[in-house]
Amino acid sequence: MKDYSIYLWSTVFLSSMFGWGLFPLVGIGAFAIPVIALLILISNQLNRLESKWDQK
Repeated sequence: MKDYSIYLWSTVFLSSMFGWGLFPLVGIGAFAIPVIALLILISNQLNRLESKWDQK
């Protein structure tokens, strides 16, 4: 489970590379992919912190 954040960060990185590659083709809509991935990352980190607080 420790590798989960690594997978998530690589997803954010790859999706941002994908977004930058698509930017000349589709314009600003390409940035929706990394933004969504970043929101997923932040929500997972917050859930992890919340579960740590609940255990104490």
